[in-house]
This record gives sequence, structure tokens and C-alpha cells, in this order.
Amino acid sequence: MSEPATVASLIARAVASRERLANELGAWVLVGPRPLEEGDEWSFRTLSTRTLRDAAGKVEAVLDATFVVYALKKARPDGPFRNTILVGRSRTNDVCIPHSSVSKLHARIRADESGALFLSDAGSSNGTTLNGLKLSADQEHPLASGAHLIFGGCSVQAFEPTRFATMLARFEES
Repeated sequence: MSEPATVASLIARAVASRERLANELGAWVLVGPRPLEEGDEWSFRTLSTRTLRDAAGKVEAVLDATFVVYALKKARPDGPFRNTILVGRSRTNDVCIPHSSVSKLHARIRADESGALFLSDAGSSNGTTLNGLKLSADQEHPLASGAHLIFGGCSVQAFEPTRFATMLARFEES
């Protein structure tokens, strides 16, 4: 498992070379606020938050420079389940979201032969939501770039890396 980056740490790299950053990020990324536990200090940030819109004016993402970016990469690419990213609280997962509302093994993201991604809940205690739909355990649903996911109490957005790198460059310009 690799440590997540922040939006701020990736902006300059996106401006310099979107393609290179997209290749480094992996198959896809999950982006969202850093998970806070009960009692953690919370503050409302406005200076580093941007609403990014597509060419038609539709909201594409709301990003903050402090948001965490989890690369969807296998911790052990030569191990079993090569095409499945494991998401959960345990550090043995490919994507570790350290929050008490996230189960040790919370969800799975599987890539098929064409590269399409599918999300399924792994029987988590607090559930997985995809674009407002609460998922049943082990039932796969297609994952599209820009999708909103909730693992327990942690909200993230999924992006294809080229689209995300382009958004980071626009974030810097706004």
C-alpha cells in the first residue's frame, strides 16, 4: 500500500506534465477529504476549495488543496487477485482509509479485461454507496469517472487519471 498524496502536492506536477502525472497515478484515483475521527479538529476552508466545471458548466468536482488522493494500484501486483483493488481500514489493503467507520475490508474494485471498473461492497458494517445508491454485499456495479463513493462515513470521488490531472491544472488556474 502506498501513502496517499494531497491535491496540493500534485498540482505543480499536473501543470508541468499532465500525461506523466496520469501515468504515475495508476489505473484510477479516489479523491476526498482526509478522514477525521471523533474529537479531531475540523475547520471550514474556503481559500483552497474550488468548484471545477466542465465545458457545459456542469459541476465536475469540488476539490480542496488538502484533499487526499488515493491511487488505485495493487500493493503487490504479482500477488493473487491482480485485477482487484481492496479498499478498507486495514493497512494490508491496496487502498487504506484509516477511519473507524470503514471496515477492515470494506469494498472491492475489480477491473475487467477491457479496463472497465466495477465496485462492490465486501460485506462492510457501515455500507458502501455509489452515486447515492447503497450497494448490496458482493453485487458489482460499474464505476464511471466522476462517481461519488461513500465508504462508511468517508466520501470520495473516483477519477480516471488523465481527467484528474487535467482538473488539477485547471484548479491551479482558477
